[in-house]
Amino acid sequence: MADNNTSETSQIIASALPLPLDGRISLLNAVLDSVEHPSEELSQSELDQSWTEEIAQRIEDIESGNVETVSSKDLWKMLGGKPNGDN
Repeated sequence: MADNNTSETSQIIASALPLPLDGRISLLNAVLDSVEHPSEELSQSELDQSWTEEIAQRIEDIESGNVETVSSKDLWKMLGGKPNGDN
């Protein structure tokens, strides 16, 4: 899973964030559906290994400064507020 497509992923995220809430939800559902129903089936050990690699890559990216973290408060502001209306 850790394939260093951080630039492409960042571009997709940047394009998705300005979408209206229903557009972001539709996008999220499509992505989740692709994860929940992958086109090729993986064994549990392959899936576990993929997630282990992904987690290690994300930790490395954060610790090395390759990615910038965002607080949940700031994220909700970028998304236009929490679904329940709280900020």
